[in-house]
Amino acid sequence: VFFISTFISIIFWIPVYLSIGQRLGPKTVQLFHQHTHSTIAVGILLTIIYIVPFILLRKKNHKHEVV
Repeated sequence: VFFISTFISIIFWIPVYLSIGQRLGPKTVQLFHQHTHSTIAVGILLTIIYIVPFILLRKKNHKHEVV
């Protein structure tokens, strides 16, 4: 059942994602090339925002295990 439903889903979603990529891909690459410094800054900021909660959670869990 899972295989069949996944296969049916793939049939519909692959063309959608390919058409989105075809339309937005060149514009996105051009945008990233024009704003290189901003792209790098946003990437670093998003990485920090994503990683910091995991580090804090790990410290909190480790603190509870030691006690």
